[in-house]
Amino acid sequence: MNVAVFDLDGTLLRCNSSFSFCRYLRSKGLFSSFDLIYCAILYYRHVYFGLSLWSLHSRVFKRLFKGKSVEDFFPYISPFIQTLPWYEPALSRLNQLRSDGVEIHIFSSSPRFLVAPIAASIGVDKVVATDYEIDNAGRLWDIATLVDGEKKSQMLQKIGEETVAFSDSQFDLPFLESASQAIAVNPTRALLKIALQRNWEIL
Repeated sequence: MNVAVFDLDGTLLRCNSSFSFCRYLRSKGLFSSFDLIYCAILYYRHVYFGLSLWSLHSRVFKRLFKGKSVEDFFPYISPFIQTLPWYEPALSRLNQLRSDGVEIHIFSSSPRFLVAPIAASIGVDKVVATDYEIDNAGRLWDIATLVDGEKKSQMLQKIGEETVAFSDSQFDLPFLESASQAIAVNPTRALLKIALQRNWEIL
């Protein structure tokens, strides 16, 4: 393989980085417990009751981030990264592939201002992540680009190399199907069923 592309949340990490960061910010007094409950309910609806990823991100963005300066969050990112629970089998595979000369990318629906420093902490600088619009006053205004399974698939195809894709979720099926090789990482029940049917490696 020439290029390996990893999902972040639930794949390289044993958690959702966005929700974990919001929980960390709540512990620092930036968000309330009600904010977290609201986000958790939306995430549950996304996973089990068909709420679209766009609706999930849009509602969470409006509740927690819209109108705030992204720079206000920067001091919290580095200490937050130190608390992250990595999924060691995926991280070990990433390091092995890198030592074999394979180029590493991370694709994530979490916001770029969070994903990029998380990726940098493990030596990865090629990132595709959700981008936010910022107004003239430097405040977060809207979602510019949401990275879902279809967007990951499009970006993967643009690489134009022999690729291997890693993900934990059935929502990333278009992304996995676009790769030369698909690997299910700590998969959800739905993705596990698909992986077994298609004889994909399970990590």
